[in-house]
Amino acid sequence: MSLFFSWGCFQNLMAEELDVLVVELKSDISYKFSLNEPPRFSLNNGRMEVVGDVETSFEVSNVRQIYFAPSASVGVSKNEAKSDVRVEGVQPGSVAYLYAADGKLLGEKSASGNAVEVQLPNEAGIYMLQVNGRTFKIRKR
Repeated sequence: MSLFFSWGCFQNLMAEELDVLVVELKSDISYKFSLNEPPRFSLNNGRMEVVGDVETSFEVSNVRQIYFAPSASVGVSKNEAKSDVRVEGVQPGSVAYLYAADGKLLGEKSASGNAVEVQLPNEAGIYMLQVNGRTFKIRKR
């Protein structure tokens, strides 16, 4: 089962400055997905998959709530202009690991405060970012 929102729906959300989809887990971890490029949601075998700039999945039973919010919310976002990924809402000292698609560790960075920014390589491709036990699939174009 896939969930699709019309472009008009996204325009209405953006007009209200609700430009982020927030997935809040029962463990009090929240993930943020930018609506600048509307993501695709799927439900497969008890997992909710989110595919957009950042791709990940969650056990549906672990999701407390899903809502739209202004971009000041906590979560994961990708900045194409700077070629980096920012993870907010992590504990100070949390370590983010960046991997190539073949599993090779490309680098790691510790969070200062409640956020960590990880620079992506110059090459287009698929990368994996792991932080706080969660792994995100990142597509660089």
